[in-house]
Amino acid sequence: MFIFPASITQTIHDPAKLNLPMNISSFQSLPTIFEVGGVSIPAVGFGTFQGDNGNSKVKDVVLTALRNGYRHIDTAAAYGNEKEVGETIKESGLPRSEIFVTTKLAQTWHDPEDVEEALDRSLRDLQLDYENIHLTGHQPLGGKPVAAVNPNANRPGPLSDPNIAEIASAYGKSPAQVLLSWAVQRGTSVVPKTVNAHRMIKNRDLFRLKDEHMEEINSLAEKKGALRFLDPRDHIGFDIFREDVDEPVEGTKKGFFSSFEEEGRKHQHYF
Repeated sequence: MFIFPASITQTIHDPAKLNLPMNISSFQSLPTIFEVGGVSIPAVGFGTFQGDNGNSKVKDVVLTALRNGYRHIDTAAAYGNEKEVGETIKESGLPRSEIFVTTKLAQTWHDPEDVEEALDRSLRDLQLDYENIHLTGHQPLGGKPVAAVNPNANRPGPLSDPNIAEIASAYGKSPAQVLLSWAVQRGTSVVPKTVNAHRMIKNRDLFRLKDEHMEEINSLAEKKGALRFLDPRDHIGFDIFREDVDEPVEGTKKGFFSSFEEEGRKHQHYF
């Protein structure tokens, strides 16, 4: 699940203007759109990373998501499914202006001279004239597979946390709904993924948490310790989670990135 930070100023739009299903009344108590740098991003999007059976079901799943009211579709060059996502958007019959599309630059195309060509390829595969967001900092893994940068693969995540389960029980909701509601309520756009139509609906059936429950979830990392399931710091030589320093920009780290990107070009068929 990707989370996009929103600006402090949040604009709540009428769901009817986005063709959102009106039977999801609880969602209306939370923002449905965030304004970020002049761009309106749906609060809840749909992720397409690593679907069941590879990408064989991507078209069916994305079409089901669109039919269930999702208007933000998140894909990436590295997912290998931009073509399927683009075909589904075209076949859905929905106006392009109603669908927010995010894709991402593969980590083997980070040299400045490669970015424009990569963007053109994504647009061609998506069969679109423009993308709403093209993320250029995707997969900062130091050339390592995801498994190599997951130091907590065997530890339970927040979906299994007993505190989250207790809060979910109090509302008659699932832990996933609690966590997604918490994220939207704190001002971030979320992109959950599932191939299950029932869970698609549930992932948009969000609600406003009580202040005490927001505070309880906010304090979990402090009480139990921060837990990251994607932490490439030991592989790329710097801390991508630091907010006070933007690095690397130049110097020795630049040479480091150039080396693994060059190696990545030898294996572009993986993307």
